[in-house]
Amino acid sequence: MLEHFGTIRNPLTIIAIFAGIAEISGTAILPFVSPENQASYIEFLKLFPPFLVLLFFATLNFNHRVLYAPSDYKDENNFFKRIGFASRDELNRKIEDDILDEVEEQSSQQSGVNAATTDTDEASTQDSASIVKESVADQTPQKVRLVTNKSTEDVRARYIKAEKLLFEKLSLENTSMLKGVGISDSLGRRNVFFDGLIMDDSKVQAIEFLYFSNGPFNNSRVQSRIRKTLDHAFIAFKQIPESQQKLFSLLIAIATDGPLDLGLESGRLRRLTSSVPFPVRVQVYKLSDLEKEMI
Repeated sequence: MLEHFGTIRNPLTIIAIFAGIAEISGTAILPFVSPENQASYIEFLKLFPPFLVLLFFATLNFNHRVLYAPSDYKDENNFFKRIGFASRDELNRKIEDDILDEVEEQSSQQSGVNAATTDTDEASTQDSASIVKESVADQTPQKVRLVTNKSTEDVRARYIKAEKLLFEKLSLENTSMLKGVGISDSLGRRNVFFDGLIMDDSKVQAIEFLYFSNGPFNNSRVQSRIRKTLDHAFIAFKQIPESQQKLFSLLIAIATDGPLDLGLESGRLRRLTSSVPFPVRVQVYKLSDLEKEMI
């Protein structure tokens, strides 16, 4: 029966083999060590294997790039092999996170509107105040949950439509764009997802879609969502071989029901996008215009 042998791929196996050879060799020469030094030598033999393991995990945690084989840098396709289409569950989780951000923002805006309305009502007559109190009392927890769920479903429908239209718009300009891409780290764990990705010999461009509904678009709102997107892109950037990092860029495509001016020219936002070591471009589209254009 033929035995099949392959290359050892687990670094811990290599460490174990090396430590085992060192221990056997060290034990073999123990009789030749002077008696006054044998105690120290035995302590060294006992501590050497744990030291190797601790050194490996410290290197893995703080400077994992030095553990890559030379072929990982010679063949740049090794990075692209870690790129694959995200599963439906992974994409759904990503969309739900984005939708939750938008719903929370709408809720905070609605709270501000309600607070302003309450201040106005306090200046009205006692009869009007009683009517308002009765109306508020009618808002049972079940009704509040119903309104919240309806709001979430409305945002979800608009968000999914915005992503679909943005992808159609950008894919007309870049026919090689991939949709729903996940990138695995060096350990095979898929930890970064993008709505789109364009890869060729000259660039690696990650694409993220964002949707903003109606309402006042203050800088902090836009910056918070973009900062989160930049954080994800930076994780992917660190996983790219250094020889290809200069090719990486990020495109943030925003669809909105509100005005196109989102305060994107503010100095604070420019500083935000310039804080990452790769180019960032932000494009804003009117959702109604996309609907007309993509018909």
